[in-house]
This record gives sequence, structure tokens and C-alpha cells, in this order.
Amino acid sequence: IRDRIQGGQVTVTRGGTTHSFSLSTHLVLEIMVNTLRSLLSGDLATIESEFSITVDADNRSWKMVLVPEKAAVLEEIKSVVIEGTGGVIRQYTITERNGDYSVTSLHDEDSI
Repeated sequence: IRDRIQGGQVTVTRGGTTHSFSLSTHLVLEIMVNTLRSLLSGDLATIESEFSITVDADNRSWKMVLVPEKAAVLEEIKSVVIEGTGGVIRQYTITERNGDYSVTSLHDEDSI
């Protein structure tokens, strides 16, 4: 199994079969990728232009809750929650308006 996102193109390989599609055809995936790209590059201005932001932090961990500002996105996505420790993102959860959600856990390659 291999998934690759490069620019706006997604390539998925499963069992030797490869499928490609435009990221823009899947709103939830597009929001996830663009938000992570903005976070990792330190582009807070882009995140602030797309979401209302609430941050909760203590000495060990933090949680950032993002709620879409645009009505068209809010129809699909209820929230994006990013959790981490220090400067490291550990978990990323997108909750869709219909109650579905996806959780992505990020780990050091050595710990897998």
C-alpha cells in the first residue's frame, strides 16, 4: 500500500494497481493536506484565513481546534483537531458534518 500526494495530485497504489486523482475532487482530503502543509511550513496566516482557532495547552501537550470559516467547507467539515507535544504534531482528526471522522496518528519512523 502506498499513497503519495504531490502538488494537487494524489496517487494510490494497492495490490499493484495504481489510481490517480486530483486532490480538489475530495474536499476532506484537500483540507487535511493543505492544513498540514500550512502548519508544517509555519504559515499561520493561511490557517487563520480559513479557520477560527482555539488552542488548549499545558506544560506537556497542546491541542488546536480549527473550525472552518467558509460556509461551503462548514457544510462538509465540522472541525479539524491537531494534537501534539512540544513542536511535534502527534495526531490529526477531521470530523465531518455527518459525524464521520478520520484520525491520523504521526509517529517517528524508528518507533513504528
